Amino acid sequence: MGTQQYILFAVVGLGAILVGWLGYWLVRQGRAVMWWGLFAPTAVLAVVLGWQANQHTGWDALGYFLGLVVFVLPVLAGLLVGGGIGLIRRRRDA
Repeated sequence: MGTQQYILFAVVGLGAILVGWLGYWLVRQGRAVMWWGLFAPTAVLAVVLGWQANQHTGWDALGYFLGLVVFVLPVLAGLLVGGGIGLIRRRRDA
């Protein structure tokens, strides 16, 4: 693999980790409404991109799918994992 692929993996992974940390912090501090404010529009964007990728053909569909996989799904995964860990830690400390 080339250097550009490693850079892409690093950026996607770092983005998921940073958003996961933000989700953890928000839920742990009791700001779950702000977490939902980040999660809901991102989930809607994921649905829209997935639907658009399914409706189009060729390069357009590939663009929608790559946008979904590279940008949106890591953010959703980070928010879910970080928020879940934050919720577990918050309940354990209470």
